[in-house]
Amino acid sequence: MTMLQVSDLSKSFAGRMVLDIDQLQLERGQIILLIGANGAGKTTLLRMLANLPGAGGTARLRWHDTPVSSLQAGRDVTYLHQHPYLLARNVQANIEYVLRLRDKPASEVRQILAWAELDQLATKFPAELSVGQQRLVAIARMYATSAPLVLLDEPTANLDDANINAVWKLVSVLANEQRCVVVSATRLPTSLSHHQLWRLSGGRIKIS
Repeated sequence: MTMLQVSDLSKSFAGRMVLDIDQLQLERGQIILLIGANGAGKTTLLRMLANLPGAGGTARLRWHDTPVSSLQAGRDVTYLHQHPYLLARNVQANIEYVLRLRDKPASEVRQILAWAELDQLATKFPAELSVGQQRLVAIARMYATSAPLVLLDEPTANLDDANINAVWKLVSVLANEQRCVVVSATRLPTSLSHHQLWRLSGGRIKIS
């Protein structure tokens, strides 16, 4: 089922065309790997899709076949920054905060902790977690929003093999739950299958 159609997407910076994409289509249950060299525009594209402040550029969007000017953060789309920010609270409180924002019962926190296999870290604070563990907590908070479109900006950067595999496992589960997951990376993962590949180069995307 098509979730989002994007057409005529463009972005210029200092007179240089950064992105010039005719059309993209995103579907529920899909994993999209956005591959490109550093500086190719991966982050810019994700920020535009997420409608983040300062993203700029132009695009025409159809959300579930209805024209829209942008997507609503937290409800339609959720975005994970390369360096995600966690509140100075324990893991459980970080997730409960998102649940409150989405008017969900705090009782759901146990299910989400179990989903991300973070049960043993529930009372830990961000300073007590490794970089990989912090990344997993951030993904768990994204899961808590229930947003159907999930955008992850290089979520495995600077992680060890165990945490890389944990991230890809959560990505697969998100897709199995009929969310669309777009993940940027500089190289292809070896532990992920059943994905569509978007190669970004020269501002354009080649899909395979």
